[in-house]
Amino acid sequence: MSTTIGKTDVANGVPIIVAAKTLEYLKANTVMTQLVRRDFDNDVAQYGDTVRINKITGLIVGDKGEDSQFSTQSIADSKVEVTLNKHKYISFLIDDIAKFLAKPNYQADLMNEGVAVLAEQIESDLLALYSNVTTNLIGSAGTDLDADDIIDAGKKLNDSKAPLANRAVVISTKDHAALLKLEKFTSSNWISDNQSALKDASIGRKYGFDIFMSQGVKTTGTSPVSTKNLAFNKGAFVMVSRPLAAPGPQYGVASKVLSADGIGLRVMTSYSHKDGGYLTTIDLLYGVKTIREALACQLIS
Repeated sequence: MSTTIGKTDVANGVPIIVAAKTLEYLKANTVMTQLVRRDFDNDVAQYGDTVRINKITGLIVGDKGEDSQFSTQSIADSKVEVTLNKHKYISFLIDDIAKFLAKPNYQADLMNEGVAVLAEQIESDLLALYSNVTTNLIGSAGTDLDADDIIDAGKKLNDSKAPLANRAVVISTKDHAALLKLEKFTSSNWISDNQSALKDASIGRKYGFDIFMSQGVKTTGTSPVSTKNLAFNKGAFVMVSRPLAAPGPQYGVASKVLSADGIGLRVMTSYSHKDGGYLTTIDLLYGVKTIREALACQLIS
C-alpha cells in the first residue's frame, strides 16, 4: 500500500527545520549570548512573567581544629528576579514549500536575511546592560581602546574577586580596528592562545580575557561619541529564556518549540489563503539583567 505525502504533510515539517536552523544561526552569530549566564527550563511562560534565579553568597573558609567539629554554614541563597519582558519575533511568507525544503541555499538566504535581525536584537538587549555598570569605569570618550585599558579592567575584576575563568571583553568595530593596529595584538611574539582567532577577525585571548568584536556595542552622545565596550565575568549578566506555548493542530497551525544553549524559541506555520503561502513566525521570550555589577567594567572609548 503506497502512502502519498501532500503539501500539508511537508509543511508540517517546516517548523522543525526552521527552529533548528534558527538556533544554529543564533549561536553562530551572537556574541553576548555565549558569554553571559543563561537560565532556561521547560516551564511554559508568557510575557510579563517573573523568573527567580539563584544568587548564592555567604560561604567563608573555616579553620579546622584538632578534635573539633566542622561548623555548618548557612548559605545565603538569595533570589534575583528577572522579568520576561522581551517577546521578539519575525514573520515571513514561504510561498514555495517544495523549494524551501529542496534548496539549502534558499534556506540559508532566509536565515541570513530574516534571522539576522533577531540575532541583532538579542545582542542589542544584552549590550544595553552597560548602563547598569556605573562603578568600574575605564577610559575616555572619543579615544581608541588600547592594551592598558584591558589590563586595567583585569585589575578591577581582580580587586572585585571575580573568578579568573570566563572573562570576556566585547568591543566595538572601531576599537577592534584600533587594537589590530597595535603590534601587541598582531606580532607573532604576542600571538593569542587561539591561533585561529585572527583568521576570523577576532583578537582571541589576551591579558586574561577572551576578546570579541560585536557590531552592536552601544554609543552615546556626540562630540565626542562615547563608546560603551564591556569587560566582564560571566556571572555579571544573565539572560533568562522560557518557551512559549505551542498552539495545537486543532487551530490549523503547525508549531515546534526547541531550545539549545539556554535559548528557547517557537516556530509556527499556517497556510494563508490571502497571501497564497505559508505564514511562518519565529518568536522567543526572554529577559536580561545585571546581577553582579562588581564583575563588570565599562571600557569607554
